[in-house]
Amino acid sequence: TALSEKHISMLKNEGVEIRLCLDNDKAGQTNTLSIVKKFNKAGIKFRVVKLHDLAKDCDELLKNHGKDVLLEKLDDLITQQDFIIDYHKFNHNLTDDSEKKAFIRQVFNEIINLTDNLEIEEYCAKLASITNYSKLNIEKEFHKLKKKVVTTQVTATPTENEIENPGFVDEKLYRYQTSD
Repeated sequence: TALSEKHISMLKNEGVEIRLCLDNDKAGQTNTLSIVKKFNKAGIKFRVVKLHDLAKDCDELLKNHGKDVLLEKLDDLITQQDFIIDYHKFNHNLTDDSEKKAFIRQVFNEIINLTDNLEIEEYCAKLASITNYSKLNIEKEFHKLKKKVVTTQVTATPTENEIENPGFVDEKLYRYQTSD
């Protein structure tokens, strides 16, 4: 079942923390990542249930291990940061330097729109811990990429709205320059 904008609106109106627990396979984790992005965009509070390798989903966990184990696992929560990092870590051989860099870039692509410096710092600290690169260098690379992305957005072909309102592009650039 797809998560529609109507579903997201309903969940947001509830004002409670949501616990995401999709299938433990690649497709389920990819869908979880998609929902994480939608929830972030909508400002919905959530955490992700970590099923580990006990079961492929909640139904299987309930059937094979019982209600008590299911309830216990529903309280085994990870943050979105840990989910995003774990999701991408799974696809890389982190003993290889080029794979470590590719892993870091994939995580950066997920978090490039973050504006909270403390959250960016947390991601960089976790990436440093996993890859053994310095947190300072990881932060430098993140900000270099962020600057590149913003510059690309500013220098991209103007939209119809930007042509009609020429100050719009300057406004984007100004917002970037003053956000440091």
